[in-house]
Amino acid sequence: MFYTSPMFFEWEKEHLLRDQWHCVGRVDELPEVGDYLTTVILDEPVLVVRSAAGPVALSNVCRHRGMPIATGQGSARRFVCSYHAWTYGLDGALLRAPRMENAGSIPPGAPCHGSGCATGTGSCMSASALRPRWNWAGCTT
Repeated sequence: MFYTSPMFFEWEKEHLLRDQWHCVGRVDELPEVGDYLTTVILDEPVLVVRSAAGPVALSNVCRHRGMPIATGQGSARRFVCSYHAWTYGLDGALLRAPRMENAGSIPPGAPCHGSGCATGTGSCMSASALRPRWNWAGCTT
């Protein structure tokens, strides 16, 4: 998508694009549990990973210090933040937060923020909004 006006693009992102589905990859790019890819949708880093339940889209940001928890494309059993080693499962659940056991502010299993993921016609679609304006036809979420 190309825009000649940054102001118009910002308006469209806020009023039109944020509540829509965006293609983040192909299902066949994630054939095995643990396969992942990273991308950016409307300035938000996204991690798409095949969990045991199928593809999921997660915020590619550690809840602790905002560092990315994955880069590029590959396969992993879990995701570990490089800053303080917070560890997340393939479903985005927080598995381990070193030195935070007594902090009380992080509930056990607190997940990465999800951005919604649906598959259909061979595509992985992600919605940055918690509730996109419409269902993507032929998808499972």
